[in-house]
Amino acid sequence: MDTMLLAKFLGVFFGVLGLGFLFNREHAVAVAGDLAKHPALQTIAGIIPLLVGSYVVAAHNQWVPNWSVLITVVGWLMLFVGIFRLWFVSAWLGMVEKHSEHGAVVAGFIALVIGALLCYVGFFGG
Repeated sequence: MDTMLLAKFLGVFFGVLGLGFLFNREHAVAVAGDLAKHPALQTIAGIIPLLVGSYVVAAHNQWVPNWSVLITVVGWLMLFVGIFRLWFVSAWLGMVEKHSEHGAVVAGFIALVIGALLCYVGFFGG
């Protein structure tokens, strides 16, 4: 898989996700509340990062001393997030319930920073 394509894809993905969380904080908090009530949503919230993380790890598992290692690290983190959400549902839901108010802002900010960095290097050659 082309490194620049993955940088663009993940950059747009995380950028849009981060801005969505930051611009719609109340909605993100409500979504977190809904997760605690609906097992199907909990499963989907584990499957999505598992799928994306698995793909990135399979396509770009390159531990090199430059910016492209960020793609590999993000892929592995997403894979572990998916595994954690599917295997340790109670622990994950406890974290969601405890941190839902500020967690949306923190997650949105982190996603936006990762997205902006990956968009920069993907679209402008960093």
